[in-house]
Amino acid sequence: MLILTPVLMPLVCHAGIDPVYFGVFFIINNAVGLLTPPVGTVLNVVCGVGLVPMHDVIKGV
Repeated sequence: MLILTPVLMPLVCHAGIDPVYFGVFFIINNAVGLLTPPVGTVLNVVCGVGLVPMHDVIKGV
């Protein structure tokens, strides 16, 4: 996020998109991407901290 946001902001402003709208959309997309497989970084953290098998966490999500 720290790398991609400054790269995209000039494009967003030039395209006439509201920066607040872009920010909310960007955060929601990142949250969905971090919660769903195959990347699911948050899934791996939850499994490690909670000592729960991956398939149980995926069912819950």
